Amino acid sequence: MSNAALFNEIQKGPSGLAHVETKDASAPKIDAGVTIKPNQHGALLNEIQGSHNLTHVEPTKDASAPVIDKEVHIKPSARPALLSEIKKNQD
Repeated sequence: MSNAALFNEIQKGPSGLAHVETKDASAPKIDAGVTIKPNQHGALLNEIQGSHNLTHVEPTKDASAPVIDKEVHIKPSARPALLSEIKKNQD
């Protein structure tokens, strides 16, 4: 469509589109009577920055490390040999 044809179509006016009513439900739904209490961040920060009497903790046994059976062995990867065989067959 050329610019002149587009301009003529715009000059004709509305294209017969019907009016549409929309319902915007994007606003947050807060029940009536709900209030927000003031925060205590200032007091919390003061408590964090203050001095604390920390006590010594004895070390415990750390059992989080993985346990691998001594009879389990990892074989070398066959991938390098496979890749060299593929490369040799391509040449």
